[in-house]
Amino acid sequence: MGVLTFMCTAKVGVYITYALVPMVSLFYCEKKIYLISVALNYAMILVSNVLVSDFRSLVRSDFHEPLDWFIAVMGGYTIESIAIGMAGYYLCNRISNHFRSIYTSNIVLDQKYRDEEHKDRVTRAITSLYQCVYVVDLKNDTYEVVQRDPFVSDVVRDEDNLATNIERAVFALVETEDKLQMLEFLDLKTLPARLDQQSLIFAECQGKLHGRVQLSFILVERDEEGRPASVVFTLRQVA
Repeated sequence: MGVLTFMCTAKVGVYITYALVPMVSLFYCEKKIYLISVALNYAMILVSNVLVSDFRSLVRSDFHEPLDWFIAVMGGYTIESIAIGMAGYYLCNRISNHFRSIYTSNIVLDQKYRDEEHKDRVTRAITSLYQCVYVVDLKNDTYEVVQRDPFVSDVVRDEDNLATNIERAVFALVETEDKLQMLEFLDLKTLPARLDQQSLIFAECQGKLHGRVQLSFILVERDEEGRPASVVFTLRQVA
């Protein structure tokens, strides 16, 4: 504002500068600051033109009195200040809304990330109780390893098909006499029919190392026709 006053009293043209002064306040993205800046800018222009009206009217042959020059000049400045003020206010609104939207989105994303991280920790804590956890896609005959103990990893090969992989994981922990029973339970061809009316099936057998071994298939989702499409397979040693 001081620079603007100096430019007016020193007879320096301010045709562009006076409009830029309030626009600088848009960097703060605060409507109150912008409106105060516009008001102060207009007040300084008013005061400055009062101070230089005597001189300015002398160099213009079409004005006989300083008041005539002042009214003419301030009339133009007033119209321009209103137009620039409204445009700046609109810009300030748009900028504020844009940054507010970004800030809100970041808060939502951060909260979502924290929630997902918490769920992931809970999932890891639960799956650590099992020796083997697979998410099985029955439609595409594929699987995803969620949890697998090193002992199980040593005896399975991921290049094998799904059925073979699961059988290797189970037979690494199950006694030989229970293998036939387990083969029937692990049969993926009959699994959809067994899960048709229920969401969980399980079986237990004697483990090689100690205690018993529990196997289960847990339904995750069904396809459009109501048939099991995805299941979770778990293998756990029961003490």
